[in-house]
Amino acid sequence: MQKFCTLTLIAALSFTAACSTKSEKILAPESEATNITLRSGQSRDAILGFRATEVVVTSNKEELEAVPCRIDGTEFFAEFTAPATVNLPSYGPDSKSIRLSCEVEGQKAEKVIAAENLSAAARQGNSVATAVLLSPIVGVAMAASAGKHKDGDAYGYKDIKLEL
Repeated sequence: MQKFCTLTLIAALSFTAACSTKSEKILAPESEATNITLRSGQSRDAILGFRATEVVVTSNKEELEAVPCRIDGTEFFAEFTAPATVNLPSYGPDSKSIRLSCEVEGQKAEKVIAAENLSAAARQGNSVATAVLLSPIVGVAMAASAGKHKDGDAYGYKDIKLEL
């Protein structure tokens, strides 16, 4: 009887953890953040939302100030001075990779950033926590289903750190 109660408790806690996962909300453009400029011929209608994304440039592990940067995507671009918050658009599962390029005193660095399913990443994190706390078997099962696309998932770009 005690084994049954223990297994029931583990299953209930795992189910609660899986159901309580919240998708990361895609934010509307913030007034202090840099907004994107759509390329010629691109429609705003395809944009599902925006996420305020932090961009930081470092050198020797120290954050640099007043670094001129540019983000280029196939549908948009943005020019700004890092560190900055940039309102990056989400095209849902159709979101494409972007390129960040920054230059300081003739030294240029670039980085390609892939769009991610932010909701699946959040679910994956909860699965790992469940595996560590409760049961590796339950956590592995949750992790397997966590990475799958679900309707309503939020897509976008995590905060960006570029090392010069």
